Amino acid sequence: MHYKNIVIQLYSRIEKKMYLVDWEFSGMNDPLWDLAAYIIEAGLSLSEEELFLDSYFQENMTQANREQLLINKIFLDFLWTIWALMKEAGGEDFGSYALNRFNRAKNNLQQYAKLTEIVLR
Repeated sequence: MHYKNIVIQLYSRIEKKMYLVDWEFSGMNDPLWDLAAYIIEAGLSLSEEELFLDSYFQENMTQANREQLLINKIFLDFLWTIWALMKEAGGEDFGSYALNRFNRAKNNLQQYAKLTEIVLR
């Protein structure tokens, strides 16, 4: 299943809750990695992201969750930057994909530094 290819039949209603199982990259991963991936890949605006996170955390998202989510966004963008650069080294053309992801990773790293009061050199 792909985030842009969700079919309503893939949902299951249990106790008035909806569950979605994604078997494409299944594994024991940090749930905030998956949330970060969804937010990035779905292209959520800041207001959409807040609405999504408020719903997911039932308005109980902690500061630690926010920091961890941001770190995962940085990791994801860096990962896909490296992936795209490797593909381009093999002759594929990804246009500005790698640069866009790298720039977003840098911006999020600066945001993380402000959020946590870490000094970046």
